[in-house]
Amino acid sequence: MRVPRTAAAGETFTISVPVGAVVEAFGEHVEAQAGGEIRLQAPEAPGVHVIRVRQSGRASPVPFRITITPR
Repeated sequence: MRVPRTAAAGETFTISVPVGAVVEAFGEHVEAQAGGEIRLQAPEAPGVHVIRVRQSGRASPVPFRITITPR
């Protein structure tokens, strides 16, 4: 899995997760399709957020911290 540690406010960025994993980020849930890449848009407000990746067969999601920086 590949999730950036930082992104600028409002920036669109890509994460890589296993195909079929469900990503919970910024109030949305997205399932990874073929290729496992998901494009997300960072919120406008700077701060530290958690992106959670849920995979089938795992009891709990894998958390990733991302810091949203001002533009």
